[in-house]
Amino acid sequence: MAEVVFCEDARSSQLTWAAVAARWDGQWLFVRTGDRWELPKQQREEGETIFQTADRLLREELDIPLSQTEPVSALLIPGEWEDAQGALFFAEVGETGSQFRQRSEQGDVGFFSHCSADTGGTDSQLLDRAEKWLAEGNFRPVWEDLFEVMC
Repeated sequence: MAEVVFCEDARSSQLTWAAVAARWDGQWLFVRTGDRWELPKQQREEGETIFQTADRLLREELDIPLSQTEPVSALLIPGEWEDAQGALFFAEVGETGSQFRQRSEQGDVGFFSHCSADTGGTDSQLLDRAEKWLAEGNFRPVWEDLFEVMC
């Protein structure tokens, strides 16, 4: 199992792919590729920002029209993605398209409360990082900000 290297600082222009730890109703979204369940990942297309890559992954590939997406960390997985840096995002899914596609362009879609034995070791490291980021209080739902403005 490759050890994920989380980077404190990276230039957006150096990030060539995005992974999204998307949570809906207390469960994490995974896609099946072959015989493994993985966090959704997408290559960055020419002319788009890494934030747009994550958004495209959620909206177009997984049919998630509404989510609050936040960057968690830049990262590198040695031996994967041609050793290029990527970005990990957290997405709190607030609304679904047709209650999510059971199958996306990336593969079958499933929801799990944690990484199962079928997920790869690097994805459990990514999910651990997202959960640590959440536990540190880095995520604040938009509705909390709206409530403060209204009061």
